[in-house]
Amino acid sequence: MDLILAEPHPRKVLEAFRQGEFDGLEILGQADEKAFFELGFREKLLEALAESMPTARKKEEVPKWFVLAANLSLKLHGEHAFAAWDRVVRCGGLLSALDPALASKHLDPQLRQVVVQWGGFNDKNQYDRQTPCDQDMLRKFVRDVPAAQWQDWFNGSVQEVFQRYGFFDPEGVFIGDGSYLFVPDNPTYEGSVVLWFNEHNHPVHYEELSAAERKKAHRERCYKLVSLLHLRGQAYVYAAVAVVPGNRHELPIFYQLVHDFVQRVGGGDEEVDPGPGLHRRRPDRLLQDGAGGGCTHPPQEEHGRVARCVGLGPTLGLATLGPASARRGYPAVAACSHRTT
Repeated sequence: MDLILAEPHPRKVLEAFRQGEFDGLEILGQADEKAFFELGFREKLLEALAESMPTARKKEEVPKWFVLAANLSLKLHGEHAFAAWDRVVRCGGLLSALDPALASKHLDPQLRQVVVQWGGFNDKNQYDRQTPCDQDMLRKFVRDVPAAQWQDWFNGSVQEVFQRYGFFDPEGVFIGDGSYLFVPDNPTYEGSVVLWFNEHNHPVHYEELSAAERKKAHRERCYKLVSLLHLRGQAYVYAAVAVVPGNRHELPIFYQLVHDFVQRVGGGDEEVDPGPGLHRRRPDRLLQDGAGGGCTHPPQEEHGRVARCVGLGPTLGLATLGPASARRGYPAVAACSHRTT
């Protein structure tokens, strides 16, 4: 078993930086993470999101808002393994944003070191807690809920909360995106497929390649992430997502995401203004190739070809948040493919 000990030592860290002695660097500082969670707690956003969060637990010993906060903290630090939880919660900014009755960190004048104290959420432990909850509890909480249920929660209840908190800008635009997600070549990745890609990570038909092109082609096991993005200024919000096998075409999935988003967030009427600044037009009135995203071009075609398939122009779109998007020259919805991640 590998054992990693972490201790704050600013002077030693600075000296190591001067000597170039470091293995990795996180872009997120404690102050940034603390401010992020303080805002979430102050606005009661985490509680609102967690209220509808799915769970397989019959008894809630650790509140769902903390499970959500813990997962967000891991992602903010770029960690995908729950085993990193002990290190992240001790060194990150979530701890400083929590109620002191739950957790505190201070410099002990006698020991001359930083001391972390955890209150926890129950009285079951007969020894000093190392973290507010165990990393295995976080792992099982997520694992025991089917992936489809997590996706439905994000595309439905989460977006309704985002709407209440004003995440959707009346002058913003929606963009549809399809991205390939490469995973290790392990068949236990349920629903994944193996496809051929060229040197630019674009999907290709191997039998149609020349001998020179085949030398540069490579096989990848992959999924496809179909996203409905909402642009607001220089930032964006995920309005809906779907993870599907990599050989699925994204347009029919994208139109379903738009439809479901309007039904849940926009008010449910496809013909009238369903909310403040949110307008909806039927896809089959814009598609040149028929209703439901019937694109006749192969998936590997570039953005411009796909945009023509859905018949988008500077003043037309499937969903738009007001006329400002058209004035800026953007299509209200653009179907984009294919970026690999």
